[in-house]
Amino acid sequence: SILNNEAVKEEVIKSIESFDYFTKNLYRLLSILSAFNYELPQLSTDPVEIISNYMNDDYVTIVFTNSISSAEEIVRSIKYRYGDDKPVASHHHLVPKKKREEIEEKARNGLLKLIVSPRTLSQGIDIGTVARIVHLGLPDDVRLFYQREGRKGRRREIVFSETVIIPYSRWDRELLSRGLELFEKWLKMGCEKVVINPDNLYLHLFTGVIKLRSPWFRQKLETREREVLEKIGVLTKNGFNEKLLKLVFDKMNFYEYAPPYGIKRYLVKENELIPLESIGHCDLVEKFQPGNIDYSEEAIVTEIDTGRSTRYVKAVYEKPVREIDFYNDDALAIAYEEYRSIKINWGEKPGIIKDILSGKLSSEELCVVYVPWNGFGEYRKIPDRCIWILRSEKPRIRVVDNEVIVYFDERDIYVPKPVAGEYRDYTYGYRYSVESIEKSDLMRLALAMIMILLRRLYGIAFETIMYDVIKIGEYKYFSLYEPESAGIIDKINWIDLRKNIEKYEFDDLDLILLSEIDDIAYSILISYDFNWDLVKQQMIRIVDYILAKDSIRLILAGRELVIPKPNPGLKKISLSIISEFIGEETDFPQLLVSLAVFNGDDYKVRTTLYPPIPYVKPPIDIIELEREILDRIIYENYQLIIDNRESVLNQLKIANTKQLVLLIENYSDKVVDLTNLARSKSFETISIDELINQLGISIETVNPARVREVLNRISRRGRIKENEREIIEKYVVSQALKNYYSYLILSSL
Repeated sequence: SILNNEAVKEEVIKSIESFDYFTKNLYRLLSILSAFNYELPQLSTDPVEIISNYMNDDYVTIVFTNSISSAEEIVRSIKYRYGDDKPVASHHHLVPKKKREEIEEKARNGLLKLIVSPRTLSQGIDIGTVARIVHLGLPDDVRLFYQREGRKGRRREIVFSETVIIPYSRWDRELLSRGLELFEKWLKMGCEKVVINPDNLYLHLFTGVIKLRSPWFRQKLETREREVLEKIGVLTKNGFNEKLLKLVFDKMNFYEYAPPYGIKRYLVKENELIPLESIGHCDLVEKFQPGNIDYSEEAIVTEIDTGRSTRYVKAVYEKPVREIDFYNDDALAIAYEEYRSIKINWGEKPGIIKDILSGKLSSEELCVVYVPWNGFGEYRKIPDRCIWILRSEKPRIRVVDNEVIVYFDERDIYVPKPVAGEYRDYTYGYRYSVESIEKSDLMRLALAMIMILLRRLYGIAFETIMYDVIKIGEYKYFSLYEPESAGIIDKINWIDLRKNIEKYEFDDLDLILLSEIDDIAYSILISYDFNWDLVKQQMIRIVDYILAKDSIRLILAGRELVIPKPNPGLKKISLSIISEFIGEETDFPQLLVSLAVFNGDDYKVRTTLYPPIPYVKPPIDIIELEREILDRIIYENYQLIIDNRESVLNQLKIANTKQLVLLIENYSDKVVDLTNLARSKSFETISIDELINQLGISIETVNPARVREVLNRISRRGRIKENEREIIEKYVVSQALKNYYSYLILSSL
């Protein structure tokens, strides 16, 4: 009962006693009452009915939408209800330029009263007597909101002006449902900063490539141009690589390097093929993979037409959600059944079309991201899997520290559809290896919250910097990268950000912004019961890993370390292991285990798939390697080097290698835990990769993103190809070598 919760009861009483508080927090109060199953009238709006009332005004009203299809839908609906002769028109880049000019002139002459536009009219075009701006859904950023607002009241003869906001998307509904004060707080974040960095290497890459490629701009290369061209391998000692130069020129991101006219896109409606607006490679990878929901067309991507390789896509096909038979497609049928199960368990009636159109069911394409590991370099993004994100109809209530938190439950649904395409460019990026004790889900949440603080405290727009978390067994990494190269990661004062994190007080707006930028992180926060203290601690640890590059450099600066060359005489053997469940969504899940050891002279590695059955011995090749390790330790007095006792034990237990588990659990004198050793040397957070890199030790390895991509592919297929085995084993061996060298370095400090 609502009366049994003091914090909730206080909220309701405050609304009853203060009309001002009630009006400002009406939607929040309704959400609270709805969570307690009170039957309430629905505060629904018909945008077309509201907007059509402005057709008889003396002045012009501009209606801003968040997509071309929404703008066209509003215009069609008004003309359908009230007649084709009504003074309303749409204005966007797909409308021919001559017609756009006619629309603008009619508005200036008072012949047109309503103009519906997604973006073009926010860019400074003077329409004349505009008195009203209608936001059909808030824009994603504050700058665009103010740009829209700047279109009205620009003539002295206008006696009034007003703004109308109609919630239209999930995130702005949630923002506005929390009350007027939260909306004002969103506005007070201020405009996003425009970042202009003259040191941005992308600029020098472009001018350098143009000088080498174009007969009209042949000039001597400047120092920075030469530097970046050498960095990416275009300039060599013998001249320049013509083939790579052409590839770089073709694939620079000014037009997302789609084919000359974009990747074709079609809507399959009532067996008719309707051409849609073409897309570039970036949108293809992130938004138009099979299973992705296209809200602009109220459709789902059902198929992709590829060339001989799945990296090349010729066309994308979509179907309207109202025409899809979910049981006629195996992948959609699996996802749909999971959707139905979740809805029934929530006590809600399944209605997938309603949930898609109302924004309760959205989609996200999870991608494997290859980012530059230490500065400027090549950036690749490959689609991996589509997930649907389902949000509950009714809000939920939690009371944390006597504060009422209103939120919606969320579940992720995997859509097992094949993917295709890739996106390439050049940008700034950094990859950080972290201690295996870190929790990958908490790292993702912390990274999302760091992006929110960068926006709120420093004005850095969302998606200026992106992040990724990779987990391979118990090896974990996070990366920061810029989807469009700006060079801003290097300009951030991370020490100042760390201080701000320590004193930051989280509020309701953070929750809304988190929901806007990362639905998965939002779900993770719910699973941790809104424990902001835990989030803050992890955010500080993330920044510490970023700062560790400099701290390791400072610790090693001026020291002449004498590190012995690896050899068997040191009586040390380092171990690395990956234990991954493969095909968990199938009827026959398997366990992939890759075990590697390095004894100072040579390495051994074994990789195999087997059923994850308790109390059953691993395959013989794993057992033989396990015995060889034990023989070295027990009979030859070797010590076992591992990166972290708890994490390695977890991996060994999954692999069912019980003899190694017994050794680590019971013979601590035979084990060197690198995490503990680093702590004893005053490293609170330690990046083994950075430690080795600072000393210039070269170890051949594999990009973790590549390993993650291979593991995902094996999981879908259920078997290992030989080239995939080589990639996994190369990675596991490199981890064993890194552990060995890390021990030598840390012992020498």
